Amino acid sequence: SYFISSSHNTYLNGDQLTSLSTPSAVARALRLGCRVVELDVWERKRIGGRDSIIVTHGGTLCSKARFRLMIRAVREHAFVHSEYPVIVTLENHVTKYESQKKMARILKEELGEMLFVWKAGDVVAPNRLLKKVVIRDKPKKPKEDPEEADLAAATESAATPADVLAVLDADPEPGEDDVEAEGEVEHKLLEHQTSSELSELIYIRNTKTKTLPSVTSEALTGHEQFVPSSSWSETKLKKMLNQDDGQGHAGMIFWCQSKLARIYPAALRVESTNYDPSEAWAHGCQVVALNVQEKPEDEALWLNAGKFLARGYVLKPAFMMGAEAGIVSYATQMASQTLATHATLKVGLGEAGPFTTNLARIRDHMIPDVYCEVTIGGGPQQDRQSQKTAAVRNHNPSFGEYEFTFDLAVPELAVVVITLRDRIFGDAIKDHLLGVVSVPVPDVIKGKRLEVPLMGAGMRLLKGDKGGPSPTVTLRFELEVVGGGELSDGAFF
Repeated sequence: SYFISSSHNTYLNGDQLTSLSTPSAVARALRLGCRVVELDVWERKRIGGRDSIIVTHGGTLCSKARFRLMIRAVREHAFVHSEYPVIVTLENHVTKYESQKKMARILKEELGEMLFVWKAGDVVAPNRLLKKVVIRDKPKKPKEDPEEADLAAATESAATPADVLAVLDADPEPGEDDVEAEGEVEHKLLEHQTSSELSELIYIRNTKTKTLPSVTSEALTGHEQFVPSSSWSETKLKKMLNQDDGQGHAGMIFWCQSKLARIYPAALRVESTNYDPSEAWAHGCQVVALNVQEKPEDEALWLNAGKFLARGYVLKPAFMMGAEAGIVSYATQMASQTLATHATLKVGLGEAGPFTTNLARIRDHMIPDVYCEVTIGGGPQQDRQSQKTAAVRNHNPSFGEYEFTFDLAVPELAVVVITLRDRIFGDAIKDHLLGVVSVPVPDVIKGKRLEVPLMGAGMRLLKGDKGGPSPTVTLRFELEVVGGGELSDGAFF
């Protein structure tokens, strides 16, 4: 019932083909507030010695790093800014039994009491797993498993782990666009779990999903022995939503009531660019993984930062966990972009700046032409919109309490992003980013004049010139709900 701030190929510090695999990239993502980190784990064969466990992007020129160092980075940085649990999702290419044992040993040695291992009677929820690390993986039968070999010989008539492999066998890239009949995998996993030390540590189990349900699912209670999960690329998500003449729009919301959906960037995003996470959030997908590698600008990461505000977990709107009729109504109107307006957001813009140190090189020692753009994202397509001001030539521009107005159908999901840029005249040069701030609409402080600090490149807060004041923007928010009152989760649908 939560959205979770999530990262993709977290161990890379740049592009997806040639960059470094480094613990510092994992540390940075965690310090930005990500609560889901992804590690691609492989065996590295050594001549005349034991295989080592490494993290790298297979089939590319990316460097390799020790799995132990990556897990150590998780231990040291996971809870610097938030105590809410961290999920380590393993794209696991390790198949040898001894190597899987080694992985389990590393996880236990490095994480210690931080490592969550389910036991009967546990109640699982974010506030019950503070400072815990949860493992997500796809259980596989390891090669050369002596325990399983003995078990198979002793119980020839019983179902073997091979039965589960027919369902859980590895795909070209584990966790990608697998498909399987609804409910089949979960049932088999309960009966036939692999017995290696590693599988005992996996609480979130990646499974295959072929079809989406047409009715509401039974919500997770927190008492489950494990949580099923599936992964889809941004491209596959669109196909899933259009299943059965568009019935997938409601089906995805139903599915996410009892399972975790992970969405990740398409393989062609080799420069670590991002897709708009809004579509996935609007359909209830909890783990919407983004490339958090440092870039000069990234609108998707600005949205993500505003949605989670470093908390890492955000409760879904109640209607997404509610009755079937409300979800079908919402999904049908969302697909046709005919959702009724349920709130109006007004953003008042006052002063901004000073802008003296973050100017484009073309603007050195010149006065910037500053304009502001306000964008709404995070929810259905109908709510995604933007407006901008005219440019004001000043290091400390004043916009005279300029007011932006946005009608919103699903204010519970909306995130407002305020961007300030220096207008650079000429088609060959992009307007230069001066600063950005983003906040979730349900959390805006209404009716007060707020002086808000700005972020710059790399999601870092901007600093002032030679110890002077840091750049800020003055804002005032008003949120008017149709019919009066406050936002009331679930009442609209």
